[in-house]
Amino acid sequence: MVTPKGDLRVDPLARRLAESLRREQWLRPEASVLVGVSGGGDSVALLCLVHALAPENRWRLEVFHANHGLRGDAADRAETLVREMAESLGLTLSVRALDIERKTRHRSFEEVARAARLEALCEVCRERGIDAVALAHTRDDLAETVLHRALRGTGLAGLAAMRPATEVEGIRLIRPLLGETREGLRLFLRDHQIPWDEDETNTSPVSTRNRIRHTVLPLLRREINPRADEALARLAEHAAQDDAQLEADVDAQLTKMN
Repeated sequence: MVTPKGDLRVDPLARRLAESLRREQWLRPEASVLVGVSGGGDSVALLCLVHALAPENRWRLEVFHANHGLRGDAADRAETLVREMAESLGLTLSVRALDIERKTRHRSFEEVARAARLEALCEVCRERGIDAVALAHTRDDLAETVLHRALRGTGLAGLAAMRPATEVEGIRLIRPLLGETREGLRLFLRDHQIPWDEDETNTSPVSTRNRIRHTVLPLLRREINPRADEALARLAEHAAQDDAQLEADVDAQLTKMN
């Protein structure tokens, strides 16, 4: 059983999340929300936070877990943890076993896995009548993605990277923890004695993402800018604003032409 210690609603992290959700109106009252939970620290923290805030907003929560079947017993342990959490919180859980080929053409394994998870999330939303998905990406994830794409020569839309709220196939995707750090979420979990699963593949130097996370970004923080993550997050925000403005300008011109 997963029983957080203390009242999560009064935690500073929960208060910041509640304020962001109210200010940005990412979730309406009485919304149905599917929370993606891998079992890792970020998604476990998101689930506990959203669950703590749900009663006052009358949100209907459900949980989604994707098992890629690539970590053997470790994947099964993560799924078991998520099942126990959902049961402890009294939430419906949907689990999808994803069959992802290790060898991919033109796309990395990580890209294929993300696309498969998103497809499964949307499928569950349609089946369950859910109109919003909450994902646990952090400022660390945002910084890593921006830097990764910049090094590959991306354009303006690519620099925009992860947006706090987007829509896919009529389903609203929100990332309400983009302003929070990975370490801050771990501190929250420790403070409230909430267990999580640490994916050992996140420390492997094989993937480019992990080399950026464990080698490149620490070097930038140490040698160039100790707040490199914040700078990259601001770059993503400015790029998103500029990209949206360009789209609006193009739409306006097309309307005039018609």
